[in-house]
This record gives sequence, structure tokens and C-alpha cells, in this order.
Amino acid sequence: MSSTKIEMENPAKTTLLIKVTFREGASCHGELRWLEAKRSLHFRNFLEMLSLINQAILSNNSNFQQNMRQWDEKDAKLS
Repeated sequence: MSSTKIEMENPAKTTLLIKVTFREGASCHGELRWLEAKRSLHFRNFLEMLSLINQAILSNNSNFQQNMRQWDEKDAKLS
């Protein structure tokens, strides 16, 4: 169906190729390729795809998580 290449500018480059092979409603199936690690996995839904992307980014760049917002921050509470 479609492919999207995502590149993030950082010292530990992470390049992911997302190939969606099936999509119906809010669900999608496809393949995620991590080009630097020469690895490929199939995903069965959008949440699984996001989880695989997160794992690739965190394992390739330890500083990335420190710059991301967290749910345990004090300003995440409703007033």
C-alpha cells in the first residue's frame, strides 16, 4: 500500500521504514524495518507499531528518553 521513511536528527541515527500492507478502519497491519540494525518485524496494529518504534529509538539513543515528557511530571495533573 504505502511506505513512510522517518529520520530523526541525532548522533545515534535511527531510520525506520514503515510499510502498511493492510488497513481497515482504525486498524493497520504491516512491516517495520530498522535500517541501521538490519532488522525487520511485522506489526498487527497501530499500538504495536508505536511500541516497536519506541523500542528502536530508546535502544539506539539513551538521551532521547531524558528529553521526552513523562506522565509522572507534576504539571501533568488536572487542576
